[in-house]
Amino acid sequence: FYLYRFIDNFYKLYKNNFDPRLSECKSEIKKDLFSFFIDDMMKTANAYNQKLIIITFNLKEDLINKPSWRYNYIKNYLLDNNVSHIDSYKILKEKSKNDVKEINSYFGVDKHNNKKSFKYIVNELVKNYKAM
Repeated sequence: FYLYRFIDNFYKLYKNNFDPRLSECKSEIKKDLFSFFIDDMMKTANAYNQKLIIITFNLKEDLINKPSWRYNYIKNYLLDNNVSHIDSYKILKEKSKNDVKEINSYFGVDKHNNKKSFKYIVNELVKNYKAM
């Protein structure tokens, strides 16, 4: 049983160029769960007459290689449901102009966004907040 799982997992990684972000394992369940949470947050925000703003963050690998299937799904879902969305991928991709050295400067050693990238994202949030 364990040998089968190992071979199956190895094959799936091989198929996705050893990039686990690209795996579509249980993607329908993940999509349903995401939809449930966003719909619930929108319902709650509407009940309290509040504006919902979603900020999405991406991994460095999304900027260097290509985003996973999740990126387009989330972006389109938020757009289709008129949810205000601050897209950090779009912001950082535009700022970096595909320069890997610049992209690396947006992330700390723990692979999370750092002060520099947060500055760009917060500036976009403030700009959009003023427009509301």
